[in-house]
Amino acid sequence: MKIVGKIVILAILLGAVNLHGGMRDPGGNFEMAEQLFFEQDWELALKYFKSLTGHKQIGPESQYRVGECLYNLKRYDEAIKVFEKCHKRNKGPYLAPEALYGIGMCYIAVKHWAKAEEFIFTKLAGEYPGYKYAKKTLAAEGILLFGKGDYKSAIEKLEDVDTKEGLFYRAKAYFALKKYLNALQSYKELIKLYPESDLAKYAYYGMGDVLYFSGDFKGALYKYEIFLRKFPRSELKDYAKFKLAVCYHNQDDFLTAMEYLKPLLVHKDRFLASHSNYVLGQSYQGMENYDEAIRAYQRVSSNYPNQRVAALASLRLGRAYILKGDSTQALIVFRQISSLYRTGDFAGLGDYLAGANLFLATRYEEALDHFKRIVDYYERPVIIDASFAMLLRTYNRLANYEMTIAIGNPLITKIPFDKESTWYARSLFYLGDAFYYKAIYEKSKPFYREIVDKYSDPKTIAAAVAGVGWINIHEERNNIALENLTRVVSGYTTDTSAVISAQFGIGVAHFNSQEFMKSLDAFEGLQKTFPEDPSSAKAMFYMGKCYYALEYYARSITAWETVLAQYAEYPIAADAAHEIGRTYFSALKYPEAISYYQLVINDYPESKLAKASQLEIANSHYNNNDDENAIKAYDKFLKQYPEDKLSPDALAGIERAYYRRGIQDPEKMREFIEKFQASNLAAEAQFNLGIEAYEKQDYEVAIDEFRKVVVDFPESEIAADAQGNIVECYKKKEEYEDVISEAEKFVNYFPESPMIPQVKFSMGMAYFKMHAYKEAAETFHQITKEFPDSDFASSARYNMALCYKKLGKTEKAAAILQSYGEEGTGETSIMAKIQAGIVYMEKSDFVKALTIFETVSPTKAKESAQLYELMGECYQNTNREADAIQSYLRLKSLSLVDNAYQVKGLAKLAVLYEQQQRFNDAIDTYQRLIQVSTNGQVKKTANDRIAYLRQHM
Repeated sequence: MKIVGKIVILAILLGAVNLHGGMRDPGGNFEMAEQLFFEQDWELALKYFKSLTGHKQIGPESQYRVGECLYNLKRYDEAIKVFEKCHKRNKGPYLAPEALYGIGMCYIAVKHWAKAEEFIFTKLAGEYPGYKYAKKTLAAEGILLFGKGDYKSAIEKLEDVDTKEGLFYRAKAYFALKKYLNALQSYKELIKLYPESDLAKYAYYGMGDVLYFSGDFKGALYKYEIFLRKFPRSELKDYAKFKLAVCYHNQDDFLTAMEYLKPLLVHKDRFLASHSNYVLGQSYQGMENYDEAIRAYQRVSSNYPNQRVAALASLRLGRAYILKGDSTQALIVFRQISSLYRTGDFAGLGDYLAGANLFLATRYEEALDHFKRIVDYYERPVIIDASFAMLLRTYNRLANYEMTIAIGNPLITKIPFDKESTWYARSLFYLGDAFYYKAIYEKSKPFYREIVDKYSDPKTIAAAVAGVGWINIHEERNNIALENLTRVVSGYTTDTSAVISAQFGIGVAHFNSQEFMKSLDAFEGLQKTFPEDPSSAKAMFYMGKCYYALEYYARSITAWETVLAQYAEYPIAADAAHEIGRTYFSALKYPEAISYYQLVINDYPESKLAKASQLEIANSHYNNNDDENAIKAYDKFLKQYPEDKLSPDALAGIERAYYRRGIQDPEKMREFIEKFQASNLAAEAQFNLGIEAYEKQDYEVAIDEFRKVVVDFPESEIAADAQGNIVECYKKKEEYEDVISEAEKFVNYFPESPMIPQVKFSMGMAYFKMHAYKEAAETFHQITKEFPDSDFASSARYNMALCYKKLGKTEKAAAILQSYGEEGTGETSIMAKIQAGIVYMEKSDFVKALTIFETVSPTKAKESAQLYELMGECYQNTNREADAIQSYLRLKSLSLVDNAYQVKGLAKLAVLYEQQQRFNDAIDTYQRLIQVSTNGQVKKTANDRIAYLRQHM
């Protein structure tokens, strides 16, 4: 509050003229007038001096004194006229320059700067050059500059002026420039040099003001008390008492403040009275006596409606109602302010406070109307700046970040007006926050950075640095995030909200870096330091996550149980219950999991986790092999959330439950298939019915079940398998025409299926079995050409050669088989070579056959038996009997039973031995033949030959 009260205009002309003591004084009136003048009784002195203006000798001096008295009585226009007459009447260097000086000082008093300069610096300095550098002229120039608001230049002029006027205005200029110590020094110098002057009194008062307005209320209190002791009857005493009250108020000594204020409440100076009532209201408010505070503010508003303080009182009145808990009455007050002050300094303030009150009451939509009105219709920069920031903040509080961006982004360069203000920084912050919560981090970060780089408000900077830290977390730059967030925690301890956000972020950054012990420390510190803050609930929740990550599952459950116990009203409690359920679910403790998932649904139905919990209840029943309750739970989910993105999961779950239930009961399986015609599981279930029949060798039933898969579930991935199995069933039944028919369907239905080569191979084999060798050969040929890389290409090529053999195309068949045998490896290669040799044997080209057989290295007994027998036959047919015997002889060592080639070869060997009369070798061969055959006729013939040979040896 500025200095109040009427300060008597300085008698700066006092004693300016030294009157001559030898002057005649009619009746001693002049001496009386002078005495009254020095006693500052201007009215009575004026009367005496006026009576002497016509005197020949003392008239000019008396006339000059009349001007001085009028000046000190603030009757400046009259004083100017008197000084002008004095100047015209006295052209000498005695009173004329003083009169010009007096005129100039009058114009300074009325702030007519041009006229003041004309008389002091043009006329006075021009007509009387000696006055140009006189101290009083320099003082006048300094006072003039002070009056014009050029305080720095005023100080320069007054720096070396030690008149009381010069010192006084030098102090005031320093005070205006907020150089408080210099101001105190100048006042102190004035008091020291002119202790009895009237200005010394004002200097004592001024020293109190310097300290008062610098915020040093203890120092101000000390100076005002000195002033009141020295000048208890001063016209400024009540103003000093008022400021004493303010000093005590600012030291929270409300009772002492009230003692000084109460006598001033009905002061004749209405300005002082209104402000005393206003501060009294503040003191009552400080004591939380809101009813008395309200009465004090109401007195100000009703008794002094035209004063600026009335608007301030109305603002305080609304605040007092808020503190009292009566937000409705507060809103009425603020709306009254809005309607009363549509122009001027308080224009828009009522709307702003109404909006702020609604914001605090979480009535955000209503608050928006007030802030929008200010931004749209008012022009005062400060109120627009604040309202623009609050408009963005309110949209953010509503999570309507799109509107924050839509309004804030284009207007941030136009509104606010003061780009240096804290409100502008806050607007930047709220706009940055909107981009942050929309996850547009690349646009959010520049706003936070601008705040940090350009502004000094610690709270806004702290919030911005924390914002940058959180962006770093989302960028997975956790180390940089920790640097920024730690900076907030250590450097901005006074901003609790930013510190809490940063501390929480530190925990998250460590958590994301898998530094779970450090994360625990951060969350635990936050939880213990700010246990009542909503972030503490999140911190405790994350402590549970840390314990879970560290595999301390019991501790994690304990932490989440603490959230449920201490922070049940916070949304994070739903997350805690869900996590406990998930932990029990992972531990296969499904009943416990169900109870916590049910808690989420019952206690936090608005939580986004409620529907997930319903699905997890169903999954828990399913995993607990409780298909009936699983079906009910899945069905409940599907009815409550039919369009939800989790609905496919629920549908899959209910299908699984029906399917598993059907495994135990075929009738329920059929119910499942009918109910879920679109389900892949239904197709699988139908397919499995076919498999069951197939495994039971009930191929007709299997064919029917597989055909249902193809017909009812043609889009299923296993439809092709089902059609392929139909082909296999007909193969098992040796109904080769149906094999071919179903194989052709397969190719038509599933032309892109990877099973095509297999099915075509079955088709080729069916043709082969039906002796349709030409069609079989064509089918096998298609496989080798269209599917050369398939698993069936090699077998198709082999069988194609066999078809050519059957068709009499022996050369072609032999070439394929021989090439096949040479290119391939393993059993098929061996068999191909053997078959190629057989082709040549059938053509009686035994030499060519032997050429092929001799390259074969069999690995299995069966292959060896066939090869040795065929080679023996070839040797015999080429008259190489010894080689034939050696080839047949190798059959004796093979461990086979009923192998046709072994039996045939051993019989030929025995005959060769008989022909060579090697009877013992023949008997030994027949005995080996008996061992490797179970055929009765073979055994009988062998025994008969043994008996015959023994009789004729």
